[in-house]
Amino acid sequence: MPDLAQSLSTLSNHLSDLGHRDDALAAILEAVDIYRHLAREQPTIFHPDLALCLDTLSCRLSDIGRREDALVPIQEAVATLRRHAIGHPATFNIYLAELLSDLSSRLSDLTYNRDALTAIVEAVEIYEQLAKQYPAAVKPYFAMSLHELSCRLADTGNQQSAFKAIQEAVQICCQLATDWPATFQPDLAMSLDKLSCHLADLGCADDALVAVQEAVQIYRQFSAQYPAAFNAYLAGSLKNLSDRLPDRDDALTAIQESIELYEVLAEDCPTAFGSSLAMSRSSLDRIRREMELVP
Repeated sequence: MPDLAQSLSTLSNHLSDLGHRDDALAAILEAVDIYRHLAREQPTIFHPDLALCLDTLSCRLSDIGRREDALVPIQEAVATLRRHAIGHPATFNIYLAELLSDLSSRLSDLTYNRDALTAIVEAVEIYEQLAKQYPAAVKPYFAMSLHELSCRLADTGNQQSAFKAIQEAVQICCQLATDWPATFQPDLAMSLDKLSCHLADLGCADDALVAVQEAVQIYRQFSAQYPAAFNAYLAGSLKNLSDRLPDRDDALTAIQESIELYEVLAEDCPTAFGSSLAMSRSSLDRIRREMELVP
């Protein structure tokens, strides 16, 4: 039974990567049911596995836009794993940090910004300590937690601290992507995209454009190979690129491509991508109005 549950969890991740979101959800729901049964009989052994499986369930629910439903399993997962981390921090703290980061994202999705910031600050603190002991293994996770921290700080109006956090994330991701490009370039693209937003907010328009152009270039390469996994990221970066481009014709081209990608994604999963499609269409309308005003 444990092997079946683990296989179902792995299957869920692969199905999600291929864009089969409903099948991915079905697989992880079955895995959770198995782990719940096992944890009732042997809680010490299987509660941590249940917690990690609940985290995956939360991600799958978030993937299809069920944001309120996604919060419930990640809260249970954090509470469950925290109990084990208290007694065995060397074993479970890294997993606790991962769950706290995901909890922060779920809380942010529901605009519980202060609680989201609290969760990610705890995750960053854990990762920072672990990265000193195990830099090669933990730095990628530390970088992504800094990325999330920058988002949460921006959500609560602390722009300068948000900028510092994303700068550190980009610095770590640049080194990782240099050493292992196939693995870490997508992480670098994600951090560059967020860096672009912070630079734009701070009035650094030229630097913001350079950052998002690099992010789009990376995402385009990966989207060509793995469209199901990266088209959504490419669509978002193209939308941000359209906001940064000073030439309105170039901006129009970028936002039209973003819309085309989001239309396909929203057709498959409207709950998850409908709002992003609407935002890109709104940007298209704005760009067209601006172009009409130019003589």
